Amino acid sequence: SGLDEALNATSSVRFRDAETDEIVGYAVCGRAYDIGYLQRLAVHPLHLRRGIGAALVQDSLRWLRRRRGRMMLVNTQESNAEALALYQRLGFRMGSDHLTVLSWTAPS
Repeated sequence: SGLDEALNATSSVRFRDAETDEIVGYAVCGRAYDIGYLQRLAVHPLHLRRGIGAALVQDSLRWLRRRRGRMMLVNTQESNAEALALYQRLGFRMGSDHLTVLSWTAPS
């Protein structure tokens, strides 16, 4: 139901998976107007630290740029240090509200 919710949260949505012999990760991103939302990102635990998550996030950012998006938002738990490090390494910055929301702004 959570995946269904993410796939229907915005009018423009993209589901992308990463495969070897099986699906090892996926990302769901959406767009409303010029703001993108990285709604889900998952990588199988046996395939962590191989660049799969980074590749999926970068694919989502390219998808948003092609649609003239100017910003992407993602939220994650404060305790998820690996996810926070990944997003920050890819150019996301912490938001100023009480949720752990990171944003990425398109380069000028």
